[in-house]
Amino acid sequence: MDKWKIPADSNLIEVDNGTSVQLVNEDGSRVVYISILKAEDENHNPVNLPTDEEEIEVIEVGESFHLRGKKIKGNEALIIVITFINQNDEHWARDFFSNIR
Repeated sequence: MDKWKIPADSNLIEVDNGTSVQLVNEDGSRVVYISILKAEDENHNPVNLPTDEEEIEVIEVGESFHLRGKKIKGNEALIIVITFINQNDEHWARDFFSNIR
């Protein structure tokens, strides 16, 4: 994820899984999951992905909410899911998403 700047948040603990990262607050009420996909040709050369508009959606699943979206830079796509329990945290989730660069 070297091409990307993920916002720093001292309230989140980072778990780096190589091709994905999870950021979790102490009580688990806010969880950020970021996975990276890389496009390559058959010779493993990077292939740029089309840069369409960022699309995000917020859905309610059980007793939590998920903000889902993607960001594209060059041959990399970030798949982002931000889960939060308190509906009032939607503003925080949208800000966090928009600050991923």
